[in-house]
Parts: sequence; C-alpha cells; structure tokens
Amino acid sequence: MKKALFLSLVLAAQMATAQIVIKPIVGNYNAARIGQLQVLPAVSLPFWDDFSYSGDKPDSLWEFSNSIFVNEAIAIDPPTFKAATFDGLDSLGHLYDANAEFPGLSDQLISRRIKLVGLIGDESIYLSFFWEAGGNGEAPEDSDSLRLQFLNADSVWVTEWKMRADNAPSTNEFTQVILKVNPEYRHDDFRFKFESFGSLQGPFDTWHVDYVYLNMNRQPDGLFYDDQAYTGSLSSIIAPYREMPSKHFFEDPTKYLVPQNFQIFNLDAVDLDGYEADYSLRILGEKGVELETVSFIDGSIIFQGNQTINSETLDSNDDATGSSQEDSPVSISAISPAPDSVVLSITLTSNFTDIYRINDTIRASYTFQNYYAYDDGVAEFAGGIPQDKGSMAVLYALETRDTLSHVDIYFPSIIPSSEGRSINVNLWKNLDGSDPIASVSYTIQEKNRDEFSRIQFSQPIIVEDTIYVGFTQNTSDYVGVGIDRSNLLAKDLAFYKSSDEWETNSLANGVFMIRPVFAPEDYVVGVENQKTEFSFYPNPTTGHLTIPNAHAGIQILSLDGKIQFEDSSKTSYNVGYLKTGIYLLRILDQEQAIRTFKLIKE
Repeated sequence: MKKALFLSLVLAAQMATAQIVIKPIVGNYNAARIGQLQVLPAVSLPFWDDFSYSGDKPDSLWEFSNSIFVNEAIAIDPPTFKAATFDGLDSLGHLYDANAEFPGLSDQLISRRIKLVGLIGDESIYLSFFWEAGGNGEAPEDSDSLRLQFLNADSVWVTEWKMRADNAPSTNEFTQVILKVNPEYRHDDFRFKFESFGSLQGPFDTWHVDYVYLNMNRQPDGLFYDDQAYTGSLSSIIAPYREMPSKHFFEDPTKYLVPQNFQIFNLDAVDLDGYEADYSLRILGEKGVELETVSFIDGSIIFQGNQTINSETLDSNDDATGSSQEDSPVSISAISPAPDSVVLSITLTSNFTDIYRINDTIRASYTFQNYYAYDDGVAEFAGGIPQDKGSMAVLYALETRDTLSHVDIYFPSIIPSSEGRSINVNLWKNLDGSDPIASVSYTIQEKNRDEFSRIQFSQPIIVEDTIYVGFTQNTSDYVGVGIDRSNLLAKDLAFYKSSDEWETNSLANGVFMIRPVFAPEDYVVGVENQKTEFSFYPNPTTGHLTIPNAHAGIQILSLDGKIQFEDSSKTSYNVGYLKTGIYLLRILDQEQAIRTFKLIKE
C-alpha cells in the first residue's frame, strides 16, 4: 500500500527543505479504457490471451474486465507485448475508497463461461499464466496479494492459487504458474478470475498478469510454447524525446535518430542458440502514406539461450540495419522537409514460424509538431511540492533558434484539487539563481484526463541552446503536475526547488509533463551571423571525443548546468573520467558563438 511512502513524503515536506510528494490521479480515464459489463456466450477451449492485441482493456474473452488496464509500459519484461495491470482504481479511473485505512479487494478480471463437459482428454486440462509484482508501478506491501479462483459446479468460487507480496521472489520479474483444472470444475459454466488485494486509494500496490492459457492435453510441466514474441515496447527513435518539432528534427536528423531497441521472448523449450528470424520495418507518414519499407533477411534477430529476454538494435541512421547487413538503409529523407503534424509510424513484423503469429508485430508512432515532449501523453502519478514558492522545471536542449510562445502543462485531477491555485509559468535560461527571462501568471483549471493546459506568454521569446520551462507556485497548498513513468531516460532532466537551491529530480521515477511550445514560422527571427556547423564523434562515446572542425574550445556540462569538463581547442579530447549519462556539449566557434549538443557517455 502507498500509505507508508506517502506519509514519509508528507513529513519531509514539513521540514525546512520540502521534497516532491507523489499522489494518485483521480478522475475519468479515456473512453477506450471504460467498458460495459455484459453476459457473453460461453466459449470453447483453447482459451488463450496474451493481451498483445487488446486496447486499453482486455478484449471480449473476458466477462468482466472494466477495472483492468492493459498497457506496454508498467510491467517489466512481460513474456509478450503488453500485460494486464491490477491496482487500486475502479472501472472509471476513480479511487475505490479515498478514506480507506486498510487494504481491500481492488481489481478483478473474470473470464467468460467456458465449456468443459464431454471433452476428450479432459483429465489433462491445465491453466497457466505469468505474474509479476510491482514492475514499473508501485510495489505492493507485504500483506497485499494476488489470487486466482475457479468457479465450481455449485457456483462457488474456490481459491486455487494465491501469492502474498512478502513471498514474491522479485518485483521486476515474471513467474509462470500452471494449475490443473480438477473434475469438480469441469462443467459448462466454468469460469476463473484474478483478484488483487491492496490499497484502494489509487494506482498503487501493482500486480501484472500475462499469457493466460487454458487447454486440454497438457502436462503439469507444460510451461513452454512454440512461440517467440515481441515484449515490452519499442524504445523511442528520437530518444530521449517522444515528440519534437520537425523544424528542429530536420536541422540535423542524425543527431536525434538513435538505435531503436526491441525485445524478443523465447517461450519455447527448444534451444534457439543461433536461430535467426527475419523482420521488416514499415514507415508511414502523414495520413498513413507509406514512405519506406525495409526488409532485413540476414541475422536480424539471433536468440541466445532458452526462455530469455533477447534484444536487438535497429538503428535508423542512414546505413544501419540492426544486423550484419550493410545494404538496407532506412532513409529518413523520405519525409524531409516535413511540416509539423507529420506522424512517423513504425511497424516491426517478424517471420517467426510459431503458432501464435498475433504477437509477432509491434508498432510505435512519433509525432513532429510544434513542441518538444519527453512524456508519452499519459500520466501515471502526480508530483508536487507543498510549499510556497516551490518550483518545478524541465530542461530542453534546442537544435536551432526558435520562438517560444506557450508552455503546455498537465495538471491532473487530485485530492484535494489544485483547481484555482495560482502559479507563475516561467522560462529560464539557466538555473543558477537568475530570474526567469519570461513569466506569466496562471490560475490552474483542471481538464480532462491527460489533457494539457496551454499557457501563453505575453509575447513570444526568441530562444536557442538550453532552456528550462516550468512554474513557481504562489501557495503552500499542493499543486500537482503529471508524471509519466514510461521514459526513465528523461528523469534527470527534471528539477525542483523548495528553498534556495535547485535539485535534480530523484524521487519522482519519471518526467514532469511540462512542454515548450513554439510559435508559427512567421515569428522566427533570423540569425544575423550564421554559426559554424560542427560535427563530433563518436556519440555515444566511451572516452574520446573528436571535433574535426576549427573551434576555440569546448565545455561539457551536466544537465543541471554544472561544468564537468572544459578545454581550449583540440582535435581530440579525453573525457573518459565522466560518469555514464547524458551531458550538454558546448562548442565555441572562432567567432565566439556557442553551439550546444546532446552528448551521451557510455
């Protein structure tokens, strides 16, 4: 249950230096997650659902599933793409009981009626599933539990399996269970249901279920399947961003395109060492127009070991293929120059020769609009500082000079509400104690689930290089901003201030949902003296950095603006002592103009 952590954070907030307080989000989820309970016709064996083809909630295989959130981000390394998440929210996304002092029955997932009478081989009917406690969600307390019940012929629910959190082997690993369906359950109205017990106060005490399989002619050790499936989600192709303006992206696409990682789970008992599977990549642009299709046919995916997570890298730079091939380029120039609002949709399909083809495809979309975003648009929690003049900010390193006009902030529905609270929305050049370079007062208005408030500055501001956008509150009441936990790469790009000093985010396991928004092209002011274009390599670097262009010197800064390395002009720099992470590389040209780049140290 979340209560212990929440109380500790509240106590911290009462000290001289307040910390970020994490709260649950209440209110309605989008309609796709809300369904109507309905009595459905009985189904026959086999019963199989890995949730990979579901929307935000399980599909019609389930008689009751309204409170279950199917997603690709909260579970860690599920067997296949997406998993069913159990927590403390009801079917409308509201808390079950905001005043509950003790844990109780929270989410339920109930199967449709299944016909089990008169089956040949019915003595060998088994149900199996994978489960995980916590994952990227809040871990359950020791006494919280997940259980599975069967419905017998007398319409009585009987517990056949139960796991308490204090007996769970890990909070970030899936475990498989297989159970025999005994004779007392073999009737034509058989059903089974999963139930979680924990906090009733929000998305806490999290459990995950995946790959539910019920069939006959199985064995008690039948824990392997002729199935190799995608799992997790595709990493962002423009990491650490999820969205960015096309003007900035096409200034230097190779700077932003990073290797795209995906994972394959081998559920088969067969040793697949050296097994190779082909895959293809399809890129769609605006209105679904196909821009590029690339097929990789040599060693694209190579398995190592049995039932292990395997990863492969698909690099979308000009000539990289993610395999030993070198002749299948993915050309991003197919959509350049592209107007804002273009969507880059990537579909990755493999030619596995297994029996479950439906989980052999994975998709991701990246939007080029007039703003930067680290978040995916969906908040899991709210974060805030209950202190007058408390501030929150997010760093963005811009590729080109532009004109900033608005800031987007998601203020989720929380208890007590932030509605009517007064803040100053700010734009900072740095966080060294200087005043904001732009500020506008704003009174918070709560909107729909995951709907941002767009706040306009009195006049557009010309910006370049590094900026910080955020707000300072004018109340000691809690002001919550959305936190997206799907992009942990951006966690260190968020900052907060509760006294005199800014601190890098360490408590909120995610990124604040605060975005800079840029004005139409008409507002952009041209650069009087065009800056020198620079190249540097390798990036990521393990120790040495080469800059072949003529320049006056460099600085390497941590994301909070502190100088970590500084030197006068050289062709090669030794930066091996830097810790692994993301840095800002500033190159000073011979006309004393500064260019700022993202540098990754491995």
